[in-house]
Amino acid sequence: MAAETVQVRLHDDSTIPVEIGGQGPAVLLPVNPQPVEGPQAEELRRWGVDPALGRSLIDGLGDAFRVVAFDYEGHVLEVPKPDTLTPANVVADLLAVADAAGADRFAYYGYSWHAVNGLQLAVRTDRLTALAMGGYPPWTARTRRCSRSPRPPTTWPWPTRPRRAPPRRPRRPPPSPPVPTRWTGRRSR
Repeated sequence: MAAETVQVRLHDDSTIPVEIGGQGPAVLLPVNPQPVEGPQAEELRRWGVDPALGRSLIDGLGDAFRVVAFDYEGHVLEVPKPDTLTPANVVADLLAVADAAGADRFAYYGYSWHAVNGLQLAVRTDRLTALAMGGYPPWTARTRRCSRSPRPPTTWPWPTRPRRAPPRRPRRPPPSPPVPTRWTGRRSR
């Protein structure tokens, strides 16, 4: 089935093109459906990024899912919204995309900022069936420490490592008995 492109009106009355294709349960992908080309593509490759990542995800998931792809990040960079880009408005935009695709219930994949948007979506609607988050939260000293806790939460998006025993410290010899400062000649009992 060929992909269909629709224009969706967002919270600030701007429109974004949304590519819809495939069969099955809906999955929203905030990715650029057009592969990046030229010098920018070379720069992405130098950083280890696939310039056609969006297209690869769309084509790879299209056999099993109804893929709803839209370049939200590119749209926000093109049409800045510094005063209105709030979590509530981002969620309203994502729900408008889902509505335009006819998806009452849907899964969502996001990486980095889009992962945070997906988390906001999960908190604010019950229409979400699955949430896949990549690159969030960042791996810091605090998250490493939390992953070694005895009972980590089960909602973390990364597997936890088993808790390791702390390293053993060498045993100290027992303290020696106090040395008398002067000899009294008596034996203590």
